Amino acid sequence: MKKDKLTRKDLSFFIIPFLVLTLGVGTLTYYTAQERVQDVHNMMEKSSLNIADSYTAALLNYQDAYRIAVNLLEDKILVASRAVLLIDDNDSTTESLQKLAQELQVDQINLYNENGQIISSNIEEYVGWQTYEGHPVYRFLKSGLESFIEESRPDSVSGEYYKFGYVRKDDTTFVQIGVLDENLNAFTQQFELQNLIEDIVEKQDVDHALFISNEYKVLASSMSDSRGNEIKDDTVRRYIDERKLVLNHSDYEGEKIIHVSAPVFSKEDYLGTLLLIWPGDLVDEEIRSIIMEGFIEFLILMCVGGAILYYAYRKDKSNIRIAYYDELTGLPNGTYLEEYLEELVVTPSKGRRAVLLLNCSNFKTLNMTFGYKYGDRILQQISEKMKTVLREEKMFFRFNADRFVIVVEDFKSRNELLSLANKLLAVFRQPVDGGSKDEYLDVQVAVLELTGMHISSDKVLKDVSLALSHLKHYDNRQIILYSDTMQDDILRKEAIEETLRQVITGTDTTSFTLHFQPLWNVKLHETMGFEALARLHVEGIGAVSPMEFIDLAEKNLLIYDLGKIILAKACDFVNLLKEEGYDNQLIAINISLIQLLREDFTKDVHRMLLKKGVSGKNLEFEITESILMDNFELINEKLAEVKRLGISVALDDFGTGFSSFARLRSLNIDTVKVDRYFINRITESAEEEIITADVISMAHKIKLTVIAEGVELQEQKEYLERHHCDVLQGYYISKPLAEEDAIRFLMENSNEKVI
Repeated sequence: MKKDKLTRKDLSFFIIPFLVLTLGVGTLTYYTAQERVQDVHNMMEKSSLNIADSYTAALLNYQDAYRIAVNLLEDKILVASRAVLLIDDNDSTTESLQKLAQELQVDQINLYNENGQIISSNIEEYVGWQTYEGHPVYRFLKSGLESFIEESRPDSVSGEYYKFGYVRKDDTTFVQIGVLDENLNAFTQQFELQNLIEDIVEKQDVDHALFISNEYKVLASSMSDSRGNEIKDDTVRRYIDERKLVLNHSDYEGEKIIHVSAPVFSKEDYLGTLLLIWPGDLVDEEIRSIIMEGFIEFLILMCVGGAILYYAYRKDKSNIRIAYYDELTGLPNGTYLEEYLEELVVTPSKGRRAVLLLNCSNFKTLNMTFGYKYGDRILQQISEKMKTVLREEKMFFRFNADRFVIVVEDFKSRNELLSLANKLLAVFRQPVDGGSKDEYLDVQVAVLELTGMHISSDKVLKDVSLALSHLKHYDNRQIILYSDTMQDDILRKEAIEETLRQVITGTDTTSFTLHFQPLWNVKLHETMGFEALARLHVEGIGAVSPMEFIDLAEKNLLIYDLGKIILAKACDFVNLLKEEGYDNQLIAINISLIQLLREDFTKDVHRMLLKKGVSGKNLEFEITESILMDNFELINEKLAEVKRLGISVALDDFGTGFSSFARLRSLNIDTVKVDRYFINRITESAEEEIITADVISMAHKIKLTVIAEGVELQEQKEYLERHHCDVLQGYYISKPLAEEDAIRFLMENSNEKVI
């Protein structure tokens, strides 16, 4: 097969005139663009100075008002400090200081001893904090000053900005008062510097405006997240220090911007710097206009030379490269791959052929974390690493964002494919250079050997992608071979899911049923109820285990609607039992965590009870012990709502999870179902090693009913009766029964001690 769509072409007969023409137009366009861009920059500088001059008077008024406001605030901090000193040491509790902080409208009150340790505070976790050499508190401790006010700084514990003040009580103790920076801003906001900045943005063509003090602090900004911050950028600091008009280009949130630093003076007094951020597209528009003009000029010149260049254009390979090659890596792209595979599968060959699909599973994470340019650099390195392994005769494609395809022809054995896959993995055991740091890539390889069933590129790519998706079922596995069972597994899941959807929508009323396993009351020797067990029959598959279809229902967000159908069928069975004269039978239903945590779960249950005319006392909801590991309080609250409907609650599989008897006391349940593991131990262990009786006894002590599930032998039954288990369930009593058989079981065992 022909493996390269690009062919060599002799460009010498047209490349020189084309370069001369391009150079001439490019040079003209470049100098024109330079001149236009400079005009735009001059306009920006002039406008920035005019804006600064026009708002100077307003800014000057703000500066005076701001100084007054800050002085008032500092006086307030000192007054508050002295007020705290009047409190008796015995009254300096956290609660009293919290109340005093509210009255004085301050955010922190800390009392220090002579060692610089906080002995009392309105913030409890600050008590015991110890100052250290170099810290502002330590400097005040050693200064001998009676009082002191700091500039705003980050708090050493919380990291939030505060303005702190100190007053010494005596040689042994002193008080520290703190006011949050955001409250300081609220105190000074009435002087409306912020309004001036927002007015500039509203009335001028700028995107953003900031006013920065000579201490590099942002006093006002049209970007709310920058107010109160300190400017860290050394370049911007240098502009502020130089106090002259400066225009500069930079990037902000992925977009090009132009910012102009304009110093603001009142006579000879420096008030601060007005930083105006102009949209970068003003220059871009000029450049686009120039490029368009240059393009038109170029087009005219090309038309003149068209007769000469006509035949060269026909041979130009750029269109082929755009259509069939990836711009980033230079590899053949997905379109090329599909055409190549289409030709491959219809071309007879004596040799064996295969496709390898390589996937970088953590590429998307890297892309989202570090950006698309970073991801592009990673992809280029993936391509280069793979080229070191692959020989020229193997076709190598970039299939999509993070997947690459290798087509192997005339290989001898499957071991040769596995060897190639391992070589590919080996090169990625070394990190790739991400620029800022090295990155390790998680690489997986799916291998598909082409057969007569692969009659199209779509079939090939679907099967190899299917194989790759099966890797998620295996831990620490990086290579997988396609097998026909994978397709069968997908078809099986699709058939089960489709049947479940038809059951939920009501178009299928026969495939989904409930069977009922009797619950035998040991003391009364009678059936007290049944556990409802879901059953699903899928056409072409047969009976599907509950474990399989319940898991699929949860993964496909169908479990809640399926649960409502189970509840409805259980209520129908309760009514059927009542018609037969069995009013007090209890029907137990398994409830998943997804159902229980649904906000409208109990409302839906209540509506179902009303609709079916069933009392909550005829129902019991079973939850598994494992769901209590997380969100215990929330789940317990939900169980309380269930019990308020009259429905009892049972804890299933008890003993296999992490619940303690101490925790069970606070859990809103009525029953525990001892896991079949403990029941099996009755016949598998010596009497003294069996703890089942202890579990029953302890459950009874906290007033819980005990159900033993999985009872299958006479010996188990006798042991459980001997140790006063309340209810038995299992094949020894009865297997799960259809509705008619369940009613027959009740009739046959009524008032008879047959078990």
